Amino acid sequence: MREKDLKKLELEKILNRIKVYTSSPATVNYIDTLRPHTSELKVKEEVQDTESFLKLLQSGLSVPISTFEDIKPWLKKSRLEGAILTVKELFEILKVIRTLRLLKDFLKRVQKEFPNLRKYENQIQTFREVESELSHAIDNKGLLKDEASFELASLRKQIRNLERQIVESLEKFIEENQRMVADKIVTLRQGRYVIPMKTSYTKRIRGISHGVSSTGKTTFFEPAFVVGLNNRLVELREAEEREIKKVLRYLTSVVGKRAQDLLKSFEVLVHLDWLVAKAKFGNELGARFPEITPNEVKLINTKHPLLVINLGSSQVVPIDLILTKDKRGLVITGPNTGGKTVALKTLALNALMVQMGIPIICDEGSQIRVFDKIFTDIGDEQNIEQNLSTFAGHIKNIADFLPKVDSNTLVLLDELGAGTDPVEGSALGRAFLEYFEKLRAYVVVTTHHTPIKLYALESEYYVPASVLFDEETLKPLYKLAYNTVGGSHALEIAYKLGIKKEIIDRAREFLHSEISADYERATQELQRYAQEYHLKLQEVEKLKKQIEEKERKIEALKQELEREKLRRWKGAIKEAEEFLISLKAQALEKIEKVKTQKEAQQLIEELSKEVKEKKEKLSQIEEVKEGQTYLYRSTPVKVLQVKGKKALVQNGPLKIWVSITDLEKPNALKPVKTVPQERKVEVKVDKKLPKKKGMVEIDLRGKTAEEARDELINFLDRAHLSGVNLVRIIHGIGTGVLKRVTEEVLEELPYVAFYREGTPQEGGAGVTIAQLE
Repeated sequence: MREKDLKKLELEKILNRIKVYTSSPATVNYIDTLRPHTSELKVKEEVQDTESFLKLLQSGLSVPISTFEDIKPWLKKSRLEGAILTVKELFEILKVIRTLRLLKDFLKRVQKEFPNLRKYENQIQTFREVESELSHAIDNKGLLKDEASFELASLRKQIRNLERQIVESLEKFIEENQRMVADKIVTLRQGRYVIPMKTSYTKRIRGISHGVSSTGKTTFFEPAFVVGLNNRLVELREAEEREIKKVLRYLTSVVGKRAQDLLKSFEVLVHLDWLVAKAKFGNELGARFPEITPNEVKLINTKHPLLVINLGSSQVVPIDLILTKDKRGLVITGPNTGGKTVALKTLALNALMVQMGIPIICDEGSQIRVFDKIFTDIGDEQNIEQNLSTFAGHIKNIADFLPKVDSNTLVLLDELGAGTDPVEGSALGRAFLEYFEKLRAYVVVTTHHTPIKLYALESEYYVPASVLFDEETLKPLYKLAYNTVGGSHALEIAYKLGIKKEIIDRAREFLHSEISADYERATQELQRYAQEYHLKLQEVEKLKKQIEEKERKIEALKQELEREKLRRWKGAIKEAEEFLISLKAQALEKIEKVKTQKEAQQLIEELSKEVKEKKEKLSQIEEVKEGQTYLYRSTPVKVLQVKGKKALVQNGPLKIWVSITDLEKPNALKPVKTVPQERKVEVKVDKKLPKKKGMVEIDLRGKTAEEARDELINFLDRAHLSGVNLVRIIHGIGTGVLKRVTEEVLEELPYVAFYREGTPQEGGAGVTIAQLE
């Protein structure tokens, strides 16, 4: 495809918008190298991958790609003999390695639902040894740790001790000689500790001057008694620098050994960042992907994305753009400012976007095909430097791409036949249309020329369409009506824009020859019918959407009901299994104590009665309904809300979440107690549990998912056994992995009444508050 066509269709503006959502300058540079794919197979793959991330974003999951730098130059440098990367460069490489690890884990988790993403998970390699070495030496702020080497730790300890000794000596001097100092501080000059002394006193004390202030009244002075100490400090710092270089050279060599593999994985990361950025862009616009078909173009309620970005979706009128296998041409007529050129650009830009795997604005059921080439002749092609008029510029442009047109080409011509004599322009325009028909190319043109309009009406290859125009208000409606032609409304528009009425009236006299008047009346009548038809079609489409939406809601409710039934029965089965295990244990314990036949018979009767009660209880699970009264631990309660395996019940002012398996019908075997008996429970609190503001808490930050899960379950068990009601779980925001683990654990544990996100004062989205039964 020609760069001038991509520029004319403003694809670059779309790509610039997507760049905003990228996480790295490396991705920005990568986007600059991309062009629309022309292979249908490659387009489908790109669309499927981007669509997977779009669905992940819409489901509320965040892809763990944080901001990262372009590390390619540093990886190449690391392979050189004796090369030394800076701490910052090594830290950026470490961040990328961590991101790759998190991303690989993420892709592994979601590949069951999105198997097409498995290829990326396989392409990302692990770099545990490199990550371990770099993490050991560099802290989370990107600074070299003392522990990076034994020698470095020793040198830094000596430096700190010596600095403390020098500062204490100087502070003591300042305290004893306050009249001599300009300011009671110890400062640094040229790497040496000095004190600001009054210049008039410097000759009274032995030492070295390191410069004066701008006023000349203060001299930065190094007393003789710290000169030796400062000299030693300089030596230690030089030794520290040598050791740092040694450590960095070693770390660089560690990176260099895996640099080639890291580079390949980094390229996968950049491509994934591109996919996620496209998904975020699509999510912002409410965009989707049309179906990729071999021959059809059917974009329903599509919009120009740049208009939506600049004006807002509600301010942009959607249009339908249709090209079929047999009718591959579209001739758009109608007045200026009616949206003809926008329709052209909308089709072409959307085609380019899909061929780059970028979602577009359209309705479900839309279709599009992949084009090998897209050629445009839009706008003013006048070029003064090349001595080309507007008409000549258009013809030269068309002549340039004409030999390259075939059946897989989309051609867009704005104002076909304009810029020259209308008769000759119409003849030339019709000849172009016939030529494109022979080649079976996909063609969309706009025109004001009547002969071309009539040709489109008679053609079996081209479909005439008109942008609708309100005759009363003289305002364009920006809608496209098919199988009709529209007038240019030149006189009406001229009058609206301020041309005198007498000039307009005189123009009408010239216009109203017998043939022209008949044609004008027929055109207006046809356009009126088209407008009425279009309005009725809109009403039908609106009703259709309402019906489809209701059907979707009904289907969703059915599915939710089935899922709810399944969840409840799973809970019932699990409780039954636990009961049977408990029953078996009790039976074995009691059987050991049985000595006579009478005792054995009594044991059987007790166990049978317990089984019968449990069976009666489990049979009620499906019947728990909101608003009805049940028994909870022999106490009448009203069910306010049912959610999964839990129900929110109320007894007087008290509301609590309980398991639905603990609810019984009022007519159950146990007697109803109108007043709950007061029970005294002695609870031994685990004093080791960390507390904050009346609740115990646990901090999971920095843990792996597996570590966090085990520690959280252990913590909650201890809290529950200690009689704690409220717990605070700190998981941070980050990639959302720890938050997801927290929610899974809270859903699983039966004694968790409910949980919620923390308030801003409690820690916001990085904290979850849970209430235990």
